[in-house]
Amino acid sequence: MGIAGASMLGVGFAALVPGIVLTALGDSTRVDPDDDLSVEVTNRRTPGLVLVGVGAASMIVGAALLGVDLRRRSKVNESGGRTRKRVHVGALGLCVRW
Repeated sequence: MGIAGASMLGVGFAALVPGIVLTALGDSTRVDPDDDLSVEVTNRRTPGLVLVGVGAASMIVGAALLGVDLRRRSKVNESGGRTRKRVHVGALGLCVRW
């Protein structure tokens, strides 16, 4: 669960950032120079909001999976088990050991 949680956090962040950028850019319109009655509208806000929602949901699921994994591993270590932590949250970020 720890590796899946860390992966979900990364994927969520990778979707969240472009979503925020697209939402901030908003929609754009362009008038055709040859024909004044032709207007082209590029919709960027809706795909941006979808990416923000999917990215945020993915990050929440990833954080929950990572938290459950860390809690389970700490309980095993307290009971005398000799397992190494594969996922560690440090001062500089998230570390994954193979």
